[in-house]
Amino acid sequence: MDLADLNERLLDLVGGDPFADVRALSSEHQARHECGLHNAGGPVMSTIAAIVRSAGAQRVLDLGSGLGYSTLWLAHAGGPACHVTGIDADPEHTDAATLIAAERGFADRVTYLTGTVADVLPTLTGSYDLIHDDAWFADRPDHLDAAIELLRPGGTFTMANWFLLFDTLTQSQQEKWEHFAGSGWQQRTLDYAEHLASRPDVAVQWITSPPVGIATKRDGPSVGLDTPMAAISFRRTSEQVADVVLAWQRPDRPFFAAGACHILARQFVRRHSAYRVVAIQPRPGWKGAHVFATNGKQAFDFNGWSLEADLIRANVEASRAESPDWEFDLLPATDDFDEFCRSINCRTAELYPGDVEARADRFIDAIASTRVDGQSRG
Repeated sequence: MDLADLNERLLDLVGGDPFADVRALSSEHQARHECGLHNAGGPVMSTIAAIVRSAGAQRVLDLGSGLGYSTLWLAHAGGPACHVTGIDADPEHTDAATLIAAERGFADRVTYLTGTVADVLPTLTGSYDLIHDDAWFADRPDHLDAAIELLRPGGTFTMANWFLLFDTLTQSQQEKWEHFAGSGWQQRTLDYAEHLASRPDVAVQWITSPPVGIATKRDGPSVGLDTPMAAISFRRTSEQVADVVLAWQRPDRPFFAAGACHILARQFVRRHSAYRVVAIQPRPGWKGAHVFATNGKQAFDFNGWSLEADLIRANVEASRAESPDWEFDLLPATDDFDEFCRSINCRTAELYPGDVEARADRFIDAIASTRVDGQSRG
């Protein structure tokens, strides 16, 4: 009995594949259309499902969802409160997946979006507990950065198709992968694995059987809290400045770094009365404003927690690197917050296309447990 058969037998011991019929439909569809639709299989999805359950994932993305086999596994594992969004580039796939989900009683727990993953991810808002990626093969996906940006700190990024890495390392090719991935797939797969392993924002581990990659997004910012990032690192394009809908479609961290930092600070202060909202306001003629919450020593913004002096220094140094004569004032918010927003040329809450205050609250919930000076903050 080889490892694949063993994994199927182990799955049978715990009740088998609850979506074996959808798995069969996927295989039949691929055979007819030769569209590259290959589902991950029961052993892989059973492993991912165990991660969903242990993480208590309630907001999940399925990249490369096909006819919805993996999406249904994820939704089933997450329970009645879990919602899974599947993304697939083929409208025939998403149409069929929508019907299949409805037939199996999952219509209110799954949603399918049509488009390439790289195009769809920037349109999503909020953060996700778990993202499952079956939309890559050998090459590092062009959607990787956007996917990790959408994960909440501590969230999980699971990946199928890592049998390619194991075939590369053991030099025991199971199939002629050149047919699917082209020549040089071994080196490209290895390059992707090395890139994941070297990223500072995730911790990655591989399981050999079934072959799965698991990356956990590190808590807090990708740099140390003693060196917070400057807001202009996430500067909006001119189109995003002009169009609030485009700005709204950015992932949470850049959105609350540049474009809604004042809303994030206000929502934080509403929870923590010892803090106040303060703006780093450039002198007339300069750009580079940023708003944060502070108690005079510790500050909170899109970085999570940092020391106020370090946060100010990071923003000042970044602005002066572009304009050496750049100067600013620290401007505390007034009691009339809407008037304060207008005075620093920021949108008031009602001018956003969605509930920006609720979005800020979710972001605070996701990152406010990061640490400063060894103290847990909540």
